[in-house]
Amino acid sequence: MIRHDFTPLESAISGAVVLVLLCTGLAVFLSGDPWDEHVPQEPRLYEVACEGPLGWARYSVDYNVYGEPRTGHSGAMRFETTDGRLVKAQNCLASCPAEWSR
Repeated sequence: MIRHDFTPLESAISGAVVLVLLCTGLAVFLSGDPWDEHVPQEPRLYEVACEGPLGWARYSVDYNVYGEPRTGHSGAMRFETTDGRLVKAQNCLASCPAEWSR
């Protein structure tokens, strides 16, 4: 059975708890992104080569930003190059040193 009759002390305590939670949430929200203080790492570049209708195209990818080369279920590789281009292509080869594995 659910009890709906709270004593004044219980109401004050529950109100204080709600106020503390709201203030904590507001403080976390206003403090900014904790990842903003992340120290940038030196780029670790690797090369992805993809075959297209005009031949092979080579792309430079930063491992710190993108991670390891990945392919989806269709075999298409998706990645972002160091100059900001988004690439989705099939028949790609990536050369990435083994010691970079996360």
